[in-house]
Amino acid sequence: NLYTNPAGQINFKVARASDSLYGRIAHSSSFSFYPTQLNGSGVNLNARVFLQGPFVNASGTMSDGLRTGGYIPTTEPYTVSGSWHVNGGGGETVSSGTLAINSTQSIVDWIFVDLRHKNNPGHVLHSRSGLLRRDGFITDTDGSSSLNFSGASEDYYYIAIRHRNHLSFRTATSHSLSSTALSLDFTNNSIATQNPLKLLSGSYYGMYSGDANQDGLVTEAIDRFQYHSLQNGQT
Repeated sequence: NLYTNPAGQINFKVARASDSLYGRIAHSSSFSFYPTQLNGSGVNLNARVFLQGPFVNASGTMSDGLRTGGYIPTTEPYTVSGSWHVNGGGGETVSSGTLAINSTQSIVDWIFVDLRHKNNPGHVLHSRSGLLRRDGFITDTDGSSSLNFSGASEDYYYIAIRHRNHLSFRTATSHSLSSTALSLDFTNNSIATQNPLKLLSGSYYGMYSGDANQDGLVTEAIDRFQYHSLQNGQT
């Protein structure tokens, strides 16, 4: 028996042992899952966020030291870090021309964005790697366009933002996304988030730095000694 409940879940019930998958589902077992949307017309997001690590108090922007030092890879780094990408993301590349831009719109680093189910923020529907600029704007790989999720349908989504060595966060409520880019500015703490952002300076907020192993915690024993110290040639 198959039906969709008001929350958008697909529910089904195995009525007989002969209906089971490979004989492993017990008699009269029930299951629920959220369907994954793959054939949407595409939605766009124009988000702004600061990272604590490269933030410069004096300018109210971020340092692009990784870019000037030649340390930003031309292919997003999150695929090799593990199974971050879902439905559409992975393998994004940036041109040398975009990395050569030297202004407040210079690239700081790659960043990662999830779109999550409106009724279950733990369920990721779509993801993309984008570029984070000095002014905090997250762009597509050209360094100027809004971040596009080509396979997503127009709908409400929870939005999560992640970075390789900062604490991730997501919105406290779902937001309506469509082909017209939705603007969300997280740098002034005006948008409710499930995880708090850090006051950086004045009225500027950003993501907490230090979560090198992406476990949702910043600890000296792990993040400092097992990651940061080794990466900096310290023991």
